[in-house]
Amino acid sequence: MTTTTVRMGYYTAYAELLDAPHLLIAGSTGSGKSTLEHSLLYTLTALKTPKNARLILLDPKRVELRKWAKTRFCAAYRDEPADILRELEKVSDVMESRYKDMQRRELTLWDGSDIYVVIDEFADLMLNKAIEPQLVPIVQHLVALGRAAKVHLWCCTQAPNRQVIPANITIGFTHKICLRCDTAIESRQVILVPGGESLPKHGVMILRSPDGLKKVEAVMTPAEKLNERIRFWTEN
Repeated sequence: MTTTTVRMGYYTAYAELLDAPHLLIAGSTGSGKSTLEHSLLYTLTALKTPKNARLILLDPKRVELRKWAKTRFCAAYRDEPADILRELEKVSDVMESRYKDMQRRELTLWDGSDIYVVIDEFADLMLNKAIEPQLVPIVQHLVALGRAAKVHLWCCTQAPNRQVIPANITIGFTHKICLRCDTAIESRQVILVPGGESLPKHGVMILRSPDGLKKVEAVMTPAEKLNERIRFWTEN
């Protein structure tokens, strides 16, 4: 693994992740997952427009993503487990519809807008026995086929263990970010190698992508800039 921490510019730090088919973010409580999540959304709303990117915000904790719910980027906000499951089913239907249209027009990549499905705390859903049996196959389906249809899945969790993110789900995530985690076992569950347990509590993350592993400085968006961006896309 690269030992030198990569320093990036304010936008370029996360711009490449907007093109990632899918993204898994994991780290222990207080490691900065929510702050990173908002920084990614900040970058997305700076580099894209509501015409070419739509957000599906799934917020089982009911507190992290709500502030983005009234922006023009947001196509749906759901915080009840049953509603979240239904929304994922709708996204799956949209993805299938896009594939049928691509087949008809002989395309290999969807030529319309991107859909970003953001799940704030995946563990809350996976540990819900009422929806977990239906949730797993839908998530597997999205991560397996979403790339060509421009359906991106961003999953965040503070419980990176096999019960929450089993191998049959993690294998579909092309990009994985490990923030500070509690054990080497949790680090392996996310990025396949130890190291996440040795990270500082804030400021550095390990990114696994098709290009390999690298440590990256975690650029965090100041609250005033974040609120300014949310206000702009809410009022305009």
